[in-house]
Amino acid sequence: MIPLPEIFEVSAFECMSAEEVLRRLEAGSEITPATSNMLAQRPEPLVRLAVAKYSRWKDTLKGLCEDSDERVRLTAWGNPYRFDDGIDALRPHCEKWERILSAPISGEYLAIICNPSFFQGELEDLFKRRGLFKSLTDTDWENVCSHCLLANPTFTKKETLFDDYWSRLARKGVVHLLENGPVEHNWAVVLNAFLKKASLGCYCVNVADIIHRWQSFPWFVGTIAYRATLWGWWYRSEANADDSNENELALAQNELREVREGFYQGIRVQNIAQLESYYQKDGGLCLSGLVKNASLLVRRDLMEWMDSAVAKHECSNSDDGFYDHSYWRSIKKNAIEQMEKEERASQQKVEAERREREIQEMIRKVDDIQSSVRELSGSFLTMERNLQSRMEIVIAAISRIEKNLPAEIESFLKQNWIEGALLLRAAFFKSFRSFVSNVYTLLFIVVALLLALIVGRFL
Repeated sequence: MIPLPEIFEVSAFECMSAEEVLRRLEAGSEITPATSNMLAQRPEPLVRLAVAKYSRWKDTLKGLCEDSDERVRLTAWGNPYRFDDGIDALRPHCEKWERILSAPISGEYLAIICNPSFFQGELEDLFKRRGLFKSLTDTDWENVCSHCLLANPTFTKKETLFDDYWSRLARKGVVHLLENGPVEHNWAVVLNAFLKKASLGCYCVNVADIIHRWQSFPWFVGTIAYRATLWGWWYRSEANADDSNENELALAQNELREVREGFYQGIRVQNIAQLESYYQKDGGLCLSGLVKNASLLVRRDLMEWMDSAVAKHECSNSDDGFYDHSYWRSIKKNAIEQMEKEERASQQKVEAERREREIQEMIRKVDDIQSSVRELSGSFLTMERNLQSRMEIVIAAISRIEKNLPAEIESFLKQNWIEGALLLRAAFFKSFRSFVSNVYTLLFIVVALLLALIVGRFL
C-alpha cells in the first residue's frame, strides 16, 4: 500500500506538464519510487528523458533501458545512479551490460562506457585491450577509447589520495596507453586533447621513454612534458641511489624544444636561483614556457624577476622564439590585480572578524553589566523586604506597648504598692528639698538687692 504523502506526490506530478516535470527534476526535486515509476509510464518522451537522466531508482531505470525511444534508452544507460552501489551491486542490477559490451558497438555500448559510475576496472581492461574488449577491431577499439577518454567525467575530476582503488585503475589504464598504445596520429590527437583537460595524478612513469615513443609528434610530447611535470610523474632507476628526479633531469636536458618548453610551463618554481639557471640555459625558450606557468603568478618576487627577464630579453632583440612580451605584461597586470583584490578581500575579512570580535566583546560586557544590575536589584529588593518586615515588627511592638503600658503600670503599682509609696515619698522629698533650696537662694538674692539699694541711697 502506498503511503498517503506519496499518493499526493504522484497526483501532483500527474497533473504537471512535461516542461514542469523537467524543470522540477533539473532543480533537484527528490521523487519517490512510486512517482518515478508513474512518470516513466507517461507517453511524453520529454518526461521519460527527464526521469532517465535524473531518477536514482534502479527499477525505474531498468524499465527505461528497454524503452522504445533510443534517446531514452541511451540516457538511462548513462545515468550514474545505475551503478551507484559499487561493484558488488553492479552485476545483479545490470544483467544486460555484459551482453551489450560483448555485442557490436551501439549507442548503449558507448553510454555504458561513458557512465562516470561504471566499474573502473573494466575501463582499465578497455585501455589495455583485454577481457570483453579483446575482440574489438583496431578501429572500434580506437573509437571506443577515444569516446571514453573525451566524454567520461571520471577523468575530469582531480585525483586525490582518497580516491578508491578502482578509480586509480582507470587512470593507470590511460598511462598504459601512453606507454604501450599505438603510436599513430589519431591516437596522438585524442591523447593530446585528453591530457589537456584530464587529471591523472602522480604515477611512477618513465617520462623519457614515453616522450621517445611519441617524439614524431612534437606538439604532443610538449603536452606530455607539461602535464607530467605539473602532476609530478616520477621515476628513479635502481642504479640511481640519490634523490634526484630523473624525469626532471631528462625533461630539462631533452633535445626537443617543445619538451623543454612544456617542462618550463609545468615546473613548480621554488626560488629565483632556479629561474636564473633555466634562463641562462634556454633564454627565450625558457620564457616561452614560464610565461604560461601559473606558479609564477602567485608570488610577487617571481613576477618581478620574470618582468625584468622579459624586459632584458626585449632589449636584446634576440630571435629565439619568444615574442609574448605584451602577453606577459597583460597577464602580470591581471595577476597583480587579482592578488590585490584577494588581499583586500582578506583584509576586509580580517577587519570584519575583528569588528565581530569587538561586537561580541561589547555584547559580553553589556551582558555582564546587566547581570550585575540584576544581582544588585535583587539585593536591594531583598534588603527592602527585610527592612519593611522589620519596620512592621517594630511598629507592631510599639503599638502593643502603647496599648498595654497603663495597664502594666497599674498592675505593677497594685502588686508593689509599698515600694511604690516609698518611691513616691523619696521623689516628693527630693523635689521639696530642691524647692526649698531654690527659695532660699531667691531670698538671698532679694536681700542682697535691697541692701544694695539702701547703701546706694545713703551714698
